Amino acid sequence: MIGAAATLALLASGVAAAQSLVTTLEYGLAPALPGVVLRQPVGPVTGGDLVDIAVGDCDGDGRPDLFTGSSTGDLLYFYRAPDDVLEPGQSMLPDATDLFAPPGLVRQVTPEACDWDGDGDTDLLAALDGRLYLFAMEEREGERRFGPPLLLTGAGGPQVVGPGWALCAVQADGDGVPDLLTAGPDGQVTLLRRTAREGAACLAAPEACPEIPAGRQRLRLGAGDWNGDGVPDLALSATDAAVEIRIGLPGADRVTWPVGEPVGGPGTPLPLGDTPRAADLSPRLADWNGDGRADLIVGDRRGLVHVLLRGEAATLAAAAPLLQRDAPIDVGRSAAGDLGDWDGDGDQDLVAAGEDGAVWLFVNDGRGREGYFRAGTVLRQGDALLANDAGWGRPRLTDWNGDGALDVLLAGGGGGVAVHLGSRTATVGPGVPVTAGGTPVQRDGISSVCPRDYNRDGKLDLFVGWMAGPGSAGEQPLVYLENVAGRGQATPLFTKAAQLDINTMPTGEELPLRPFAIEPTRWLSDGRWQFLVTGRAGVDLFLNRAPERLYPLLEAAPGETGHILPPVASCVAGNLDGQPGVLAGGQGLGLLCWYDQALWRELDALSSEGAGR
Repeated sequence: MIGAAATLALLASGVAAAQSLVTTLEYGLAPALPGVVLRQPVGPVTGGDLVDIAVGDCDGDGRPDLFTGSSTGDLLYFYRAPDDVLEPGQSMLPDATDLFAPPGLVRQVTPEACDWDGDGDTDLLAALDGRLYLFAMEEREGERRFGPPLLLTGAGGPQVVGPGWALCAVQADGDGVPDLLTAGPDGQVTLLRRTAREGAACLAAPEACPEIPAGRQRLRLGAGDWNGDGVPDLALSATDAAVEIRIGLPGADRVTWPVGEPVGGPGTPLPLGDTPRAADLSPRLADWNGDGRADLIVGDRRGLVHVLLRGEAATLAAAAPLLQRDAPIDVGRSAAGDLGDWDGDGDQDLVAAGEDGAVWLFVNDGRGREGYFRAGTVLRQGDALLANDAGWGRPRLTDWNGDGALDVLLAGGGGGVAVHLGSRTATVGPGVPVTAGGTPVQRDGISSVCPRDYNRDGKLDLFVGWMAGPGSAGEQPLVYLENVAGRGQATPLFTKAAQLDINTMPTGEELPLRPFAIEPTRWLSDGRWQFLVTGRAGVDLFLNRAPERLYPLLEAAPGETGHILPPVASCVAGNLDGQPGVLAGGQGLGLLCWYDQALWRELDALSSEGAGR
């Protein structure tokens, strides 16, 4: 089956890590290899990485629907059903248009919903690649639908906004038609007035709004009547996850927004459910529940969208995520997970974490083989969330102390590994650092850990790797920790961490690697350990050239001229309700994708058939 790697290399060559949410949901993290994106029947809606949102009533039922844009070129429309659950997102971008650019680029789409043409219907604006497009609502044959995109231009031509700029429609000068507020990388808010009610050439030259201080990175803003005085107010947020409201004051020439009042208090990040660190918020003001008061709706860096409802005393209720049917499990950038029977009912449950470090549990209620799990909950450590404090959580499941219940090995940012004892509930014990020779197993970077009884002595060994993270000095080696605990001693004991030797060029051609995680697995049918090594360039298969009683000596498998998976944040060998395979986590998108091991066997068979012709 080793030849399958070469076959897949041809299929996966050129696969970009930053593929769109739409593509990933349809094909998985490796489009040439059909995988199963893990989902929930109903769960939090996700719009993809660095989501920007817009809200507007598109179907005429009097309630706002949702639009999302992402950093990977997605523009999605979510219909809001009568039960307030959103239907799966529909892509708004045509299949073939000059809106598309080569894959792999950061292509932030910023949507805005408003009645642009004054016909009483909600239209959609979208900024993409430094261009601004209008999708006007039309009625054809008794059906409401958005028309094809119209490129809007201004006094200086088609470049009316820059790539990734904020976009906000607001009636700023009292002429009864929406104008636009934008903000670029320097956080300077500018006004684009309408010069015409119809046509593509309709925007004046930009005017600065000096009353709103510049200097905030990734500034996002939304407009609405927050205080009910009929004058548009603004909600602003930047990378610090705080949101401020600026009350609009009518003036001789335009509305101004001179004073900002932080929501929740000065310098206070907006609490968004079970996440230790929300960031890069996209706020909008709209009456979500139809009570006549503007509510606060926000998207966050992970792609999730939350609503904070206004009360009678202008207080905000706790944030609640908007829910979607057939929702992909999204734990945020740099996703990692593991499978195991957490609740002891005989099937494989899922734990997962991402960039913010929070560890989520998704229980398998019998549909795991279909890729569906129950709605997730963040595991707790006493009264606190279970999270890797330095972010980039890398959870693994194993029975650390031999009591029959699975425990959590938590690696990630900070470079260490800690064990949290489990009890088959959503609460785990305090973290205890894993040590070797009395010293914590910790190095510079983002750690990954794999528990295995490698030498078949009935005791749990560990494999640990590190990926260079923010502020890291550089790449670190992969290491093996042999459990030397005595007979009858349940808790593992490690005395040293042995660096693994890796031969990446058995045939004289070096295989690009830069490894940061390693998984012993029975990939072939010879009864021996093979290794899946995850690196910056992708996931590769390695053989062990040493006897299994000795430290592993890794050598790239013959024919391994490519990667069995393209670049991913994580790759874990496991078993999903009786079927062996791998669980891969996305880099920019926080999705998790299951691949049956049989897929590579099928590729190998196709490769053999082709060679015999």
